[in-house]
Amino acid sequence: MNKQAIQAAAIAEILHPTLAMTEQFLAVNTIVFTEHKPVVEDVILREEEQVAEVYFPIEGERYYFVVYLDAEPQVALRTTGMSAGNRVYFFAKSAERPVDELVAIAGVQPTRTWVKRKHIPRHNGFEVRPSLKDTGEVEDKLRIIIGVLLPHTPNIHALAAIADVSVGINIAYWGYKDQMWGMHFGTDIIKGLAALDLSVAIDLYAGAPDLGTP
Repeated sequence: MNKQAIQAAAIAEILHPTLAMTEQFLAVNTIVFTEHKPVVEDVILREEEQVAEVYFPIEGERYYFVVYLDAEPQVALRTTGMSAGNRVYFFAKSAERPVDELVAIAGVQPTRTWVKRKHIPRHNGFEVRPSLKDTGEVEDKLRIIIGVLLPHTPNIHALAAIADVSVGINIAYWGYKDQMWGMHFGTDIIKGLAALDLSVAIDLYAGAPDLGTP
């Protein structure tokens, strides 16, 4: 796939919209620009489907404007839309156990750790967040994190068995209120979560200005 051509085609749709949908979204949402060019936050190539997704950040928002393109046999615009910003991570926390002990029991490399304070936070803890970007699909990130954790299943079980320790997976989802697509957990995801014996907490946030008529 020609990533440069894909990105150029997506930028062209921002600068000179050809779809009514693009004009409708951009009439009330402002793309972030730098040096007179739209900022490209991410390009996701889905080789099996031969399609690409180009993500553009919106000023003051945590969702994205996305240009969807055919990548093969030649680059061609498919459609545009909004996509939620999201974060998916495993966490472990304890009011009494030190962070080093939690990490050692889990046997996984943390992305972030924290130590309890007098007020906030009131727990020691760590998180594992393999995908640090906010673009992309929740389901893809869940599959990645399950893949990271499954080799450490006995450790995760041992950690969860400690009375003072809380573990689980958190999902934060900042959606566009007129295109809240939601999430779909396939059987592979459900089986992975069940094997790890992990609960999932989902925080949903819906925002955005009202769309005008096309």
